[in-house]
Amino acid sequence: VHPDVLAGKKNGYLYRKAIQRGCHLIAEDCNPWSLFDLCHTVYTVTSQLGFEALLAGLKVVCFGIPFYSGWLLTDDRISNGRCGKKRSLEHVFYCAYIKYCKYINPYTGNLCQIEDTLKIINLQKNTWKDIKVLGMPWVFPSGREIFLKSI
Repeated sequence: VHPDVLAGKKNGYLYRKAIQRGCHLIAEDCNPWSLFDLCHTVYTVTSQLGFEALLAGLKVVCFGIPFYSGWLLTDDRISNGRCGKKRSLEHVFYCAYIKYCKYINPYTGNLCQIEDTLKIINLQKNTWKDIKVLGMPWVFPSGREIFLKSI
């Protein structure tokens, strides 16, 4: 279930149907990639999660028109007006993440390449491990991570 649906910010198009069909809905905060090993098909309207499922090698059924539909990579339940030419997953990824995106270095404000952005993300992701916080017991590493991510 999309977090915005659970928060009452949006209506879930597939929520009611999933309940009617007895689907197990996961409402907890989790990394969606950890769920991909538990399924073979992802049903979506326009969620980015559908593209991630394609990248993970899963079948994707679209009930909307996300950027990755219409290229014969997904099972599209509505016509989206695209030409229907077959595109590779790599081509769609290239267009979405490299050709049409502009990346900005958060430290300099300058444009940068995707490779630079990935290095920055990796650096930020791993930085908390090297920070020492006076008075915080190191027997609770998960608490340390939560604390450091909050500042």
